[in-house]
Amino acid sequence: MEFFESKADEDCWLLTSGYKSYVPEFYGRVKEMQPDESLLLRGPIDKPVYLSCKVTSAEEVEELGTFRELYRKNGFVFWERMP
Repeated sequence: MEFFESKADEDCWLLTSGYKSYVPEFYGRVKEMQPDESLLLRGPIDKPVYLSCKVTSAEEVEELGTFRELYRKNGFVFWERMP
């Protein structure tokens, strides 16, 4: 939760991968509809994309080649993709 709370005032997109959660929308205070997930994962972006996944799914995110790992905590991995 603290990861998404820390992004609440930033103009960015928030995602989870490999699990469903409303944490990004609630704690990240998402205010607008996000583009299609495939665009945020691989397509052109105009603002940062932050993603969290369970540590067991980290290899899948790494294989995308578009995200940089920020850190790991409590069984989750947190990523960043910059425009």
